[in-house]
Amino acid sequence: MHLLEKYALDTGVKIDKPYIYQHYFPLTNSKYIIFHSEGSGSKNFGHWQEVLNVLSPLLKEEGIEIFNIGKNEEGVPKRKYGGVIDVKNNTSIANVAYMIENCELYLGVDCFSAQLAGMYDKNAVVLYSHVFKENRAPYFGDKTKQVLIEPNRQGKKPWFNQPDSEKDADNFCPYEIANAVCSLLKIKYKYEFKSIFRGDWSSRDVLDLVPNKTISQYGLGCPLIRIRMDIEHNQENMIRTVAEAPEKVSILFDASNPIDLGPIAQFKDKISEIILFCNEKSLDVLTDGAIRAISSFPARVHFSTFEGEEVQNKIKMKFLDTIFLNPMKRETKESVVGDIDIEGLLYTSSQKVLSNGKLYSSFYSFKEGKPSNTLNREVLPLVDSPEIWDNERFITLLEKNIDN
Repeated sequence: MHLLEKYALDTGVKIDKPYIYQHYFPLTNSKYIIFHSEGSGSKNFGHWQEVLNVLSPLLKEEGIEIFNIGKNEEGVPKRKYGGVIDVKNNTSIANVAYMIENCELYLGVDCFSAQLAGMYDKNAVVLYSHVFKENRAPYFGDKTKQVLIEPNRQGKKPWFNQPDSEKDADNFCPYEIANAVCSLLKIKYKYEFKSIFRGDWSSRDVLDLVPNKTISQYGLGCPLIRIRMDIEHNQENMIRTVAEAPEKVSILFDASNPIDLGPIAQFKDKISEIILFCNEKSLDVLTDGAIRAISSFPARVHFSTFEGEEVQNKIKMKFLDTIFLNPMKRETKESVVGDIDIEGLLYTSSQKVLSNGKLYSSFYSFKEGKPSNTLNREVLPLVDSPEIWDNERFITLLEKNIDN
């Protein structure tokens, strides 16, 4: 049953088409789509930027702009999207009604804006993560103009609650969404890929900075910058990057190298996370005093190790009162995707690496010395490499869509 029909049944009130007062909102283009990226709780899809990376150049060729509306929901990470004009937090319901009535298409989550798109009989692509689409589809409007998409729940029913512990909202295929938009707007687009695996951080853009240079020398920014002191130990550039970074940073250390926290103490509020990788050599370097100093920072502090049980026990015994050790394991193809045949598969990575003035599209590309010239996620051939599987949380595995 549709939710509106349930309300009508419970209250005895007749369903009728509403009238919404409108207020003019100044727009830079008469041809545009409305993009409502965020909703409450489990409605939030983490891979919108992949959709926009496909749509933005196609829509630009047609003279169509994308306006991102809505507001920052409490508890939802604030995301900035490329390829859109952001008017979030600057529109009233009356403004939104005006914008949707005059748009080419609505794209976004299941919310009031989607119902407005139906009421104004507009093209609409709507995502339904925690309910069946039939429960909350736009009640009015031509159904042939509406593409309502549910995620791949692998045979399970929707969660029907918020938050959604299954994270169904991250199981939509970005290319299916882009294809639906292009189909409704009659824009030629070949739906090239299907995603078959997504790491739990594949929706988060991460910039790993190897500190042979500082972040200001690249002129780039990212919501999450990680300083990779575990790859190259350069205290001076680390300090300068912490000071210069526009957002809080994470720092990854090799605990076998001496760490002088004194110079960065003045910037401690700009550090969100510190990760120390402990090994047998760090037993001779790391001290209880250094651990207490690190732990005094307001950042989240993690002590991790890839060592075997024997070395783990040595570390635990030496620092019994000061650290909680997080054992980690090296990932393999089998531990990530099982017995899937990876021949012909492709991947993208949300993890970019900066080193020696060059940008790399993934950690594997960095290790192979193959730089890139774009911040967009590149589709790359998948290979069976530890540098890919150890960083599986950042990757999306793709296969060619043979249905095209």
